[in-house]
Amino acid sequence: MMTLYVKAFSVMMSMLMLWMQFWKSEILVPEHDIQSWRQESDPSEMTFLATAAKKQRSEVRLSELSTAEREEFSKAKDAEVTNWLKTGTVQKMFCNQLSPEQILKCRWILTWKSIEAADRGPKHSEKAHKARARLVVLGFMHLKIIEIHRDSPTLNKLSKMLLLQLVASKSWGLRSFDIKAAFLQGKPQSGRVIGLEPVPELAKRMQLQPEQICQLTKSAYGLIDAPFLWYQALRDELVRLEFETPPFCPCTFILWDPVIKKPDGIIGVHVDDGLCGGNQPFLSKLQE
Repeated sequence: MMTLYVKAFSVMMSMLMLWMQFWKSEILVPEHDIQSWRQESDPSEMTFLATAAKKQRSEVRLSELSTAEREEFSKAKDAEVTNWLKTGTVQKMFCNQLSPEQILKCRWILTWKSIEAADRGPKHSEKAHKARARLVVLGFMHLKIIEIHRDSPTLNKLSKMLLLQLVASKSWGLRSFDIKAAFLQGKPQSGRVIGLEPVPELAKRMQLQPEQICQLTKSAYGLIDAPFLWYQALRDELVRLEFETPPFCPCTFILWDPVIKKPDGIIGVHVDDGLCGGNQPFLSKLQE
């Protein structure tokens, strides 16, 4: 009988391995085909399976833009620098205070962001996209990259379904949200000093002298631990507002009625996006 079981198990494993086999095919697309494809009446039909190619296509080159478009990106850059300064992400420091390997570089990532028809205001009534400029630190150049804690939790599928069920059962309104400039609001770094070689737009706004650079005092886009620092800041703020995290998901936050011990609302966070719902006391907390 044991031999029969072993043979049956062996057959099952062989069938499983056969079922798991797959085929791969590759089609080479030359650069001139991609360029001509971009000139089609509906270039959105051009679909890339390779993420690197998609990224290369989405970034904008200023040299290929018109004067009006370059001006639009100039304003987008100015808005991004304003976010950096408003959130206290950087401060002045002398470059001789750090060794060269402690000073990271940064660069602009320029893209066109689609504007949904419902979100178009008077200024964008006819436009389908707007300029977006993001200043990104080249965090992969950090010498201690493998020592930095970078694991940041995300909302799991089960928690999302439980959130939706609770909101439906309580007849609450379901809301979605997106945190603006989330990574620039991350918890201040402790125990390490990071210098930043600024881009000209940032240096000009900060009125930096030739011997000065920036010091990162908070998180920033491109740092390997930026999502973790942001999660810490958000969690600490929600705990201060009397939200609690259940044991099954660190990205779910529940507000309890202090008297009857029933939930007033719930928040589910996935990096800088999320879902939430609750009663009036919850909405008051959300406003805070």
